Amino acid sequence: MFGLLFLIGCSSSQTFLDPGFANSGGQHYKRIVLVLEPGELDRAAHALLLGTSLEYIGHHKEYILYGAGIERAERRAAGFCAGGDYEADAYLLLKVERATLEGARFLFSVKAGLHDCADDSKLWAAEYGSAYPRYDQDLAATIRGFQNRYGVQTGPFIPGVYLITRELFESLPDPELSGDDILEKIDIDARGPRLDL
Repeated sequence: MFGLLFLIGCSSSQTFLDPGFANSGGQHYKRIVLVLEPGELDRAAHALLLGTSLEYIGHHKEYILYGAGIERAERRAAGFCAGGDYEADAYLLLKVERATLEGARFLFSVKAGLHDCADDSKLWAAEYGSAYPRYDQDLAATIRGFQNRYGVQTGPFIPGVYLITRELFESLPDPELSGDDILEKIDIDARGPRLDL
């Protein structure tokens, strides 16, 4: 499906939302970790995708984001959800489905899934893919900033990674935070999430 859409320059998206999560998930799933499963990208581009996702969720979603890392999916809930100083309610798993540089375009698709730490059940999922330009004049300042942070070699990936994180996480429901939760989020956001779980 994605191959045909890439050829004609369109984009595609799919989403899933568990009915129970839609009704009351915001009260139970507040603390998460973000995990990127290694795929077709090199380490610098993986770091770019992980960092951009962290930044978007931190600024645009209400989750208390304990940490992030690049890990194989086999580790699953047992390894992702608890650390020495944190215990998460859910983990958000990202997986690159396609990452191909083709002429002036970057063909890119990513899957994301929010999983319950208790039983590994899927609460929310989304998949987004499109053909992005390798350079976008409208994102010139963003490209420069990200190249300074993640390396010049990530330049052709930056427009696609930057745009796909916004498209991918738009449908992720926000949790309902109490006053104490908000203070915890402010504290963790100020310290920055723990990297490499």
